[in-house]
Amino acid sequence: MGLLPREGATVQACREPGDEFEPATVQESNLQAGMIALRFADGYRTEVPFTQVKLETAAVNNDMEEVDQAYEAEVRPTLPLPPTAEALAADPEAKYAFIAAGKDAGNALFKQGKYAWAIRTYCDSVDSLATSCFESRERMLWDYQAREPCGQCYSNAALCALKLEEHARAVELCEQAMDCRPEEADLLKLLLRHGQALGGLGRLDEAKERLERGVAMQPTNRPLREELLKVKRRVLEADRAAEKRMFAKVDLSSSGLTSKKDAFASQLEATLARGTEQMLDSKDEQALKTLSPLLDGRLDEDKHRGSLVAASYGCGVASYHLGHLDAAVEHLQASPSHCTRAHAHAHSHAHAHSHAHAHAHAPAHAQARARAHALCVCRPSSVSRRAVTTSSPL
Repeated sequence: MGLLPREGATVQACREPGDEFEPATVQESNLQAGMIALRFADGYRTEVPFTQVKLETAAVNNDMEEVDQAYEAEVRPTLPLPPTAEALAADPEAKYAFIAAGKDAGNALFKQGKYAWAIRTYCDSVDSLATSCFESRERMLWDYQAREPCGQCYSNAALCALKLEEHARAVELCEQAMDCRPEEADLLKLLLRHGQALGGLGRLDEAKERLERGVAMQPTNRPLREELLKVKRRVLEADRAAEKRMFAKVDLSSSGLTSKKDAFASQLEATLARGTEQMLDSKDEQALKTLSPLLDGRLDEDKHRGSLVAASYGCGVASYHLGHLDAAVEHLQASPSHCTRAHAHAHSHAHAHSHAHAHAHAPAHAQARARAHALCVCRPSSVSRRAVTTSSPL
């Protein structure tokens, strides 16, 4: 490795031996030839030997970079040189031929498995195009004929970085490629590589977003679909792992439970039992306060259908006993297709609690049974024909 000023670095240089030193921008450094291509403030371009450049200026400004001497010896001599100002004046299309040749050189290195060298070739080609053929990078990106191959160079460089498992670098290269506003097939390739790079960094939500965008553009794209499936599986695994970590922090053993699901089921069952007991003890207002919150929409209707219908049945009975007939009908008619289950659930609670309190609360139990019987077989005219009976509760 050697040290050379970076492309775009400002150095002090003289145009001819013996001239005064003045600021100049580095266009390219050729370690093997010992020459540096410069552009001066007035636009004058020339190539001068290292002896005519104050390299310490670049070193102070941290504009020095390590140079792979093997790359400089083997690859640099084969690369195309950017067109001069004179060449561009004679043929404005020369700049497009230059970036195409640079991309081809990078592709050749990629096929040889020399991914690090390919990355450098792709990126250097874009940098040389921007500094040698345009007033600024922004101007270059406004030129479609230049922007398209530049985006392809960055995208291909990202693929090389993925081959090297340098995911952070691949993400950066993908973002540079995205600045070139790729379209159609180029965009699909870039979205795939960006998703792979983000996934490699564990940024799964971002990876999923890029891949879903690609699949939305072309649903039949197999690589995108397969990569999206992989990311979705990883997201699911990450969610499960997070859930396990959350459960690991909760001590359920004191309640004889093994999971949050068990704890919730136990709490729900206890609430239903308490509400039914209050109803049997003629504490209808308390029963309504206990059971009504279960019907506020927080319980999943499909997962807790039986509990919801049982709670609705209990609220209907309590409302009936309090004389709130409209509310009673509303509750008792809820989920009519599951009335039998609700009746069985509610009466299982009543049966269990009647045995538990048969001796301690005999009068209250007898009264509750009498009132329940009145509800089941003797309904007032304001209750619809679908009101509760002993054989088919609503």
